[in-house]
Amino acid sequence: MSASDGVISLADLMHRHQELLVKPLYWTPRHLELMGCRFQHVYNAPSREDTRDDQQPLEGKPNEGESEARSLARNFSLQGKLNALTNILLSKGSILDKRSKGPCFNFAGHPVHRPHYTVFYRRDQPDRSVSQEPLPVIGYLNYTNVSGTRWHKFQPRHHDGGVDYAVSPLSKKKLARVTPKEWKEDPYFVCVLLSLAQLQEHRLKPSRPTSHLVSPPCRRNCHRFHRFVSLAHIHKSRLLIASPMDREFIHLYEAQITSDFLRMLDNPAAATIQTNFPTIERRQIPFRPFETFQERILAELSVKNIPPRVSNRHNIINQNVKRAHEQEDDEGCKRARTS
Repeated sequence: MSASDGVISLADLMHRHQELLVKPLYWTPRHLELMGCRFQHVYNAPSREDTRDDQQPLEGKPNEGESEARSLARNFSLQGKLNALTNILLSKGSILDKRSKGPCFNFAGHPVHRPHYTVFYRRDQPDRSVSQEPLPVIGYLNYTNVSGTRWHKFQPRHHDGGVDYAVSPLSKKKLARVTPKEWKEDPYFVCVLLSLAQLQEHRLKPSRPTSHLVSPPCRRNCHRFHRFVSLAHIHKSRLLIASPMDREFIHLYEAQITSDFLRMLDNPAAATIQTNFPTIERRQIPFRPFETFQERILAELSVKNIPPRVSNRHNIINQNVKRAHEQEDDEGCKRARTS
């Protein structure tokens, strides 16, 4: 079954294929097939900046964006990569200005899984009009948090709770069954894209139907949004993924997810309308030339503001600010960590 075929309703899908009812880390290509979901690689047209590999920063003006791009490409540390990307996306040349932990993925009205990812966004402005475009929301995921967590789930445990690192053949077989042949098309990415769309859907307000404020969604707030069922919104979920296995590219995933589809996820038993999951577009953004990476990625994400420059004023390594955001974000899902 391809994404172009008329798939059965979500209610029938849940009834006929009980194997779908597993945690997102265990999703397989079979899940995507039954949902009518597929990945589509989109080739980037090389820009003039892409070809200027010999470009040098102006004398006396060190290119901080270049050093951050090198760190993002070459640093094996999870925090090191995150810090480098943060300094790029929250630079003075970007309209983005905040970062927080990603929220839970909700299914059937309940938070069932919290992916280890980060959300970059811009706080809403008080003078924004209803007719303006939604504020950008960009997700970031390090693939090590996916492959490492998945590997850890299948490690045999001692009776005292410790991990038995002598992996049994059965554990290896189970792990291989849910490990994608091509990491760039891991079904788990669908979970994160849906989480991003739910984040935007949950922040809709009656006075601003197209303004997607970013704040961690909570179970207690979900009921407020059911009364907007007549509104047909399309949420642009965009997710950046870096992997230590790929030092040449950072990958951008994008899906157009409707509010109707999100309501089906919220109440799958009543979702009797046939629907296809949107195609997920995947682009590769080359790190090289490092000198122009910051400008290119801001342009690709459509968050470019003024000529980019990594600014200390926007450097979120400020631990007090970082801790305040994380504490605020944790409150929304601290009761629902099931994974």
